[in-house]
Amino acid sequence: MLNENVETKDESMTMKLSEGMTIRPALMNDVESVVSLLNRCSREEIGEEEYSVSEWAADWRMETFNLADDTRVVMNADHQIVAYADIFALEPYVKLYSILRVHPDARGQGIESTLMQWIDERCQSVAPKAPAGAKVVAEMITYEHVAYLRALYEQHGYSHKRDYLQMMIELNSPPPQPVWSDGIMVRSAIPGQDDRAIYDAYIDSFSDHWGFVVRPFETIMEIFRSPEEHFDPTVWFLAMDGPRVAGICLCSSYVPEDPQKAWVGTLGVVRDYRRRGIGLALLHHTFGEFYRRGYQRVGLGVDADSLTGATRLYEKAGMHVTRSLCSYQKVVRDGVDITTQVAL
Repeated sequence: MLNENVETKDESMTMKLSEGMTIRPALMNDVESVVSLLNRCSREEIGEEEYSVSEWAADWRMETFNLADDTRVVMNADHQIVAYADIFALEPYVKLYSILRVHPDARGQGIESTLMQWIDERCQSVAPKAPAGAKVVAEMITYEHVAYLRALYEQHGYSHKRDYLQMMIELNSPPPQPVWSDGIMVRSAIPGQDDRAIYDAYIDSFSDHWGFVVRPFETIMEIFRSPEEHFDPTVWFLAMDGPRVAGICLCSSYVPEDPQKAWVGTLGVVRDYRRRGIGLALLHHTFGEFYRRGYQRVGLGVDADSLTGATRLYEKAGMHVTRSLCSYQKVVRDGVDITTQVAL
């Protein structure tokens, strides 16, 4: 359970900060201040506020996340939060995801190095949870043009590993009608009834995506539905072959920075059903549904060097690249890489 009231400090790290600054775990009642800080950095990076209190609070409440262990905030002499870092460590703990942001006015005062040291130490403490002999890496992502963060990661031993793209389509006119292969029909998901079939389809369709690793059913479904208050199963589209799920397109009608934008969170086609046009049909169906609901655009994220050629599919569907992101990784523990590295 989360501890929302007790405040502790990392005394060993405080000495590395400028006078008057302190470091401690985040508390639940810090969420608005942390999101405000993240959005201040986001405005600098992309000109938009891409974080919401509801989404961040939902992340903090996940069963796999512990505020006391997995977060740190830095406060200035006026008790304002000027920096934030966290680590998401999900079973099987072979890839540890981190974020670090510092208010522009507080940079260059020892905060970055202090938080990077904390991230390193936290990753080392999590690594023993991974399967014996498995390689464990830490990953941090930034927009390609944010030189400040790229340099910071490199200074602390991270190397550029992968590129990701954000793509979008403008819904200026009705999109093409979906063309379904024989026997395939589409419907919205039914929570509870379809959960296991959705999970199985996700595992099958993503098993040949670079960096993929199988995670528990409960963890994946919690991630897919978060934040619960914005979860809308009517925009979780399933391509069905009788009782079998042939493809999934799990979407969100809520994007914090743009109320007229929807988001495709997960699009996948079960391997037995590939090369039948199901992915393109799911996209066209999705675009049509959001067009009818009055949305002006739909976006998604994709591996720039997708092993399954996903970027070509999205371009064929009329989407274009809007932003590029860089993944930086650092080996926490060497060993056998159990994530997907080549197409199956």
